[in-house]
Amino acid sequence: MKMIRITEETSHRLDELVEETHESKQALLDKAVQMLTRKYFLVKANNELAELKKDPKAWKEYMEEHESWDETLLDGLE
Repeated sequence: MKMIRITEETSHRLDELVEETHESKQALLDKAVQMLTRKYFLVKANNELAELKKDPKAWKEYMEEHESWDETLLDGLE
């Protein structure tokens, strides 16, 4: 286990969350890191899609591939 420094404000808020949720500080910090990881993944994906849209040819190819995957959902298999 590693020790990290956090601000007084963050420490106070973490204590409040422990009271509210009855979860450990470690569990709450783990969840916070997981949420931030997901958030930054989605931000990165959105930024990459925005860049892709700037290139009409690349965007068309992407959408054609996307549509072909949509068709596979209609094959009746689960």
